[in-house]
Amino acid sequence: MKRKFFAVAMMLLISISMFGQSFLDPSEGYKTASIVPNYTTLSVYDFYENLLYAGNGNNIYCFDAETEDLLATYEVPVGAGEYASFINVSPDGSTIWMGFTTTNNVDDRIYSMDIESGTWTQQATFTANFDMEFLGEHPLVSCVSGYDAAISLPDVSGNNEHRNIIIVTGYAAGLSVDADGNVYFATSIYGAPNYLYRWSSEAVNAVIEDPSLAALTVADADILSSIPASAYDCEVDAAGNVLFDFNEYGGTKVLALWNGLTGDAENYQIIASSTGEAVWLGLLKTRGNILCGGIGNEVITSSYNLPMAKVYRDNTIIQENSLLHNTVNVYPNPSNGFFTINSEEEIHSIEIFNALGKKVYNNFATNSTVNVDLSADAKGCYIIKLQQGDQTVTKKVMLQ
Repeated sequence: MKRKFFAVAMMLLISISMFGQSFLDPSEGYKTASIVPNYTTLSVYDFYENLLYAGNGNNIYCFDAETEDLLATYEVPVGAGEYASFINVSPDGSTIWMGFTTTNNVDDRIYSMDIESGTWTQQATFTANFDMEFLGEHPLVSCVSGYDAAISLPDVSGNNEHRNIIIVTGYAAGLSVDADGNVYFATSIYGAPNYLYRWSSEAVNAVIEDPSLAALTVADADILSSIPASAYDCEVDAAGNVLFDFNEYGGTKVLALWNGLTGDAENYQIIASSTGEAVWLGLLKTRGNILCGGIGNEVITSSYNLPMAKVYRDNTIIQENSLLHNTVNVYPNPSNGFFTINSEEEIHSIEIFNALGKKVYNNFATNSTVNVDLSADAKGCYIIKLQQGDQTVTKKVMLQ
């Protein structure tokens, strides 16, 4: 419902072309760029490894995510629906799931397509479907159920007896599932407080496996952050970093990164934003680790009738001495927290910072090999700064 309302409103507002540039302004330390700028109607998309599947109500296009070359085009089923609500690639990469909605939600459907054969199958009739993610083998769909947003387990048997797993106040919005099976949802409520929530894998799976249990609510979730305006989507990247976007009527539209704190506070960092009157941030999808920097570690979003945009960390902010850089090795990398720093030159000091810039390690060394223990620290990307005389060398290490 919300998607269609804003689709009409934004198309009426947009009167300029922004080919070749992103509609987002990056925050310090980040960059933005348009993706496949000749395609301006792609509102649903998903990554699978090095492939980007993006679509509208007529076609799905498969692009090489690195080169943006078009690799394949698939026509959607005739009469599937007026609006594309989501694309989600199955965990094994063999199937594309796609949602469609209609005016007044009178005949909304979910289909799947076998990528190898191109064969479409209608999986369900599903009113007001909005987004979908897999929790293991279970597809979960965010939707409007009655007057509330919900996350539902779709019945794909043909009976369409869908079951609400989580009920949330407000309009429908996007959901996400992390590698551990925890479920995330950022609310979309106008004129009221909004929050980024997380439900544990154990709680969600219990309701999925036992139909006699009541659906979970926000009382069963952790509050990760308050949000000053209505959210559209949230997404967890391959390293567990949580991103979400929100749109303020007549104000700023924000793409944010959760900072790891919890509770009723604005626990996030803004990584990109827009004050464009015609901009309304949509679905989010990620590839790689947003904190490790460079293209390939990115989040993408869209706005109506504009090319999709990607946001990634700017590696050039890390000033490295190119000659000394190649003389320093960090291994194993990725690491379980125990790793070695070895240099051809004597190391005088070592500082290590987490992704939020907090110093987690400091050592005044006087040799060329240092063993480091960060096993008690969180998984993610860490920045190592070595001082060798009057020269500074910066390296990265990934904890998994």
